[in-house]
Amino acid sequence: MKHFIRTTWLTIAVPLAAVLFIAGCTDDDTPITPVETTLAPPTNIRGASDDGSIHLLWQRSKDEGAEDWKQYVIKVYDNDDKDTLDYAVGAGISATLTGLNNGTIYDIYIYSESTEGELSDEPSSVTWSPAKRITVDDNEDTIRVYATTSQFDSGLDIYNSQEEAELLPQSGSQFAERGDLFVYADNNSAALEIVAPQEASINPGQVTLFADIDDIEASYFDIYSTAPPADAFYRKTRITLPLDPVSSGRLYYGKIKRNAFDFFFRMIVVRGLNGKLVQGSDADRYIELRFSYQTERNVRFAKRIR
Repeated sequence: MKHFIRTTWLTIAVPLAAVLFIAGCTDDDTPITPVETTLAPPTNIRGASDDGSIHLLWQRSKDEGAEDWKQYVIKVYDNDDKDTLDYAVGAGISATLTGLNNGTIYDIYIYSESTEGELSDEPSSVTWSPAKRITVDDNEDTIRVYATTSQFDSGLDIYNSQEEAELLPQSGSQFAERGDLFVYADNNSAALEIVAPQEASINPGQVTLFADIDDIEASYFDIYSTAPPADAFYRKTRITLPLDPVSSGRLYYGKIKRNAFDFFFRMIVVRGLNGKLVQGSDADRYIELRFSYQTERNVRFAKRIR
């Protein structure tokens, strides 16, 4: 499998030159002990999961630009196959590791390297995993879920063998078999709620839980964070959406339980052209959704930051 890296450079007047190569690969899961230097690594590493890739963002090393500072070295350890990949990145604050496997947990270490080839004695590190993204349903249309007051589908199946979002009638047998959430409204003017399937009168025997944290303003999934919510926060079964205008979409964390296994996802409710999360009118109000989710069981988007 080929691995590539895309870097983002900040410039003041003259563009910075990029140095990029894969320095080595080993199937030994024991980290290679580098020759150490006192040059500081970058700090405050944050990550974002993408389909087959991980976006990284950090604060520059305090030594970047020093006479003996050469570049950043990123070491990526594959916890499944025990492979190690080394990357070199010039001055900057971000990088994207591509060609990775969704659902695989990667330990990532970032060092500063000196002109003598020595690495920071203490790297900064993060553990992260790529995740599939879907922005359209199984018909290649926008994922549009209507309120239960509407004649259109108000149920949604996120996890299935096709790895596609499929709209379902919330009151039908299909939802009872595999519904993962639905959109509820008490009447044509009431607030809309995203509701877990265990709250439905036709319970599919599946459980969805949302993280009980403050709403996160986001229109896209490239939101860099240090870690997702801890398991203890996944306890809500309903999300009430505001009816007033908003400045951006909203991002929510959730997990779907399948027997003894958890499948984690992120969900964005899109801000519509009307400036609101809730679109449409009267009985046919709806929301538009985007998802980023792990297809592997019990794999979160990030495990820890060091």
